[in-house]
This record gives sequence, structure tokens and C-alpha cells, in this order.
Amino acid sequence: MIAETRLREQQFSSAFYLYRAALEKMPAMHGLHAQVAEVYRRSGHSDWAGVEQEKEQQLPEPDCHAQTLECQFRDRQFIALLASAKSRNTPEAYYWRSRAYNELALQAFTRLGQLPPSTEQHELKAHIFTAQKKYAEAAQEFRDALKLSPADKQIQKQLAITLKLSQDYAAALPLFQSLLTAQPASAELNYLTGETLLDLQRAEEAIPLLSRATNRDPTLILARKALARAYLAAGRPGDAVPHLKAALASDEDGSLHYQLARAYQANGQAGLAKDMLEEYQKRQSSAAAASAIAQREVEITPP
Repeated sequence: MIAETRLREQQFSSAFYLYRAALEKMPAMHGLHAQVAEVYRRSGHSDWAGVEQEKEQQLPEPDCHAQTLECQFRDRQFIALLASAKSRNTPEAYYWRSRAYNELALQAFTRLGQLPPSTEQHELKAHIFTAQKKYAEAAQEFRDALKLSPADKQIQKQLAITLKLSQDYAAALPLFQSLLTAQPASAELNYLTGETLLDLQRAEEAIPLLSRATNRDPTLILARKALARAYLAAGRPGDAVPHLKAALASDEDGSLHYQLARAYQANGQAGLAKDMLEEYQKRQSSAAAASAIAQREVEITPP
């Protein structure tokens, strides 16, 4: 099931690794070879795809004399399948229930697409595009939703966030500012508006908003990271230090340690800067080694 998600997101190496892991556990399961073939096709290995497709065609048909969940699925008896699997707490039952629910959802989406345009329809499409990281398409759907519900603050916020994700900061900023005017106490909106200003290289304007966000919600680590960046950009490394230290536990790639090293160095604290730089280099080495191992594990190899 995870492999299917990765394939939809065009993460071919990860999908390939997971499909192969599934095949090791259930080599006779219908559909797996066909999905591996799809990964091969979409990653430019059509010759390998043919081999996997042939393996799929050579699998024996399931014995449907005794009703099985797979047979019900093949016959598109999705409601009956859900009833049959309801009391079974096995991996197989959960798998076929998930597949059945997915097919019913697709039927619902198809029906929804046949109905007149609605706010809900555009929102749904926008969320699908966002999940696929197609932010320009998502933003257009949110715009279309706003035409039908222009006063909906949640849609306005989702549009602004989507524009920010697509790096259209100039378009996102006035939307965030308008929302913040209506909800000045919101830590989240202070953070989003402040970080968007920072993305536009307007650090001095960003600092008061990001400070307000961290004061209202000290656990908002993203706001602390953004505030530290703003202080560094504004030439105030001493003010950046406490926020970088507060966010260090979330540092996955060493970048916060590097920023803290820079802040210490600019603040004349050479010893602390050296310690942070050494920790940054350790984390970078570990991340590079882990990445190399992961890359070998998910390499797309011949059948």
C-alpha cells in the first residue's frame, strides 16, 4: 500500500524497493509484478517492464470456487468485500479492505466530477494537487473555491500557504496580512506572515511578527527557526542564539548547528563556534553516509 502511494508521488526508487519487499513475502500475489513493471516503465526501463509483465501473466488464476476477498475485489463487489472482511483482523483483510475503500473513493470522485462546480469540489482537488506537490494547480483550485465562497477564511489561508509553497511570496503576503489583521493574536498567522516577509528578504519587518509568534507560542519551533534566520539576516547574531539553541533538538541535517556556529563566531565566541562547527561536520558526515546506504538500497535493478 505504501508502494502505491510512492508510485503516485513519482518516488520510483522507493516504490520499487517496497514492491520488491512485498514480492519476497508473497511471490504469487496478483498485481505486484504488474506494479513493478509500471515502475520500470515510468523510470525508463521498458525492456525490464516486459519481463515483469510476463511474470504477472504466468501467475495462476485465483480459485474463486471458495469466495475469497481477492475474488470479490476482482468482481468489483466492494461492499460485499467490506462486509466479509469486517471481522477479520489479518494483514490480508486490511489490505483488501483498503483497496476496496480506495475503489469506492474513486467512484465517489468520478461522481463528484460530474456534478456542477462547488466549493467542496475545488477544495478537494486542491488538496489532491497539494499532496502531489503540484502547488500551482492547487492554488488555482483554491482561487476557484474562493470565487464561490469569497468570505471563507480557511480557504484564503490555504491559498496563501499554497502560494508560499510554490514560492510565490509576493502573492501570498497580502493574503497573510489580511488574515492577520482579522486575527492579530494568532501565533500561526504571525509566523506565516513573518516568514513570508523573510522569504522576500525583508528581515527587519519580519522580526516583530516572528517575535510575537514565539511569545504567544514558545513551542512553535518553526517560528523560532525563522526568527533566528531573520536576526542573522539583520546582523543581530546575539539575538539569534537563544532561538537557535531552542530549536537544536529538531536539527536533522546539521544546518541549525551551522547557523549557531555562525552566530557564535559573529558574536565573538570562537570556542563555542568551533564546538558547533565540529558537531555540524559530524552530522553532515552521518547524513551523507546514511544517504549513500539508502541510495544503494533503493536502486532500481533489473528483474
